[in-house]
Amino acid sequence: MTERVVSALAAQKWANLLESCCPAVARTEWHVGPAEIAVTAWFTPCKGALEHHQMPEVAQIVASQETVDTYAHVSRVAQFRADAKLVDFVIMRHRHSSPRRPLAVPEEWSVTSADLGLQTRRA
Repeated sequence: MTERVVSALAAQKWANLLESCCPAVARTEWHVGPAEIAVTAWFTPCKGALEHHQMPEVAQIVASQETVDTYAHVSRVAQFRADAKLVDFVIMRHRHSSPRRPLAVPEEWSVTSADLGLQTRRA
């Protein structure tokens, strides 16, 4: 498979994973760029926020092509562990993120191979 297809598969998998496994994530979209992938996540406002007309929080989770390559070339068990670490990463970042950023300015969270518990591939 080409690098772009591998990136698209990882981005789509991570978007679906976050939407289904992170309780606060209401919806996601994924994007593939030339050197990175990004998953945009919309978080449900906390209790009482809708009463105050607050918009959902938005964050963009970004992974470099190197991180995606490392993820794509490990075993399925290692990918499963990395997936769990990604969910934990997003939940923890959301808990500690700046409150109520406007929709037009998503907070950017870079995720690395180390965050996912993966060894980087070096030639």
